[in-house]
Amino acid sequence: MDSEQRAVEAQRYLDSELFQDYLRAAERDILDQIAECPIRDNEGRLLLQMHYKFIRGIEASLRGYAQVGRFEAKEVPMIRRIARKITG
Repeated sequence: MDSEQRAVEAQRYLDSELFQDYLRAAERDILDQIAECPIRDNEGRLLLQMHYKFIRGIEASLRGYAQVGRFEAKEVPMIRRIARKITG
């Protein structure tokens, strides 16, 4: 899958109401579990924090794929045209 296709697919997930609802529900669930976790349960709290960061990372990764693909779709052809003009 090239970066433009990856960007389109990533944007499709980001625009999906169902996917966004899932991410928000997962975040809320994990945050609720963190709030209920006993203070002395350091290992449990750490695992929940890792899960939360993982969920947040999914969305960040998708945004990165979408941005890189849009950049490449727009900028790479322009850079190639400039390079052809320079090199003749």
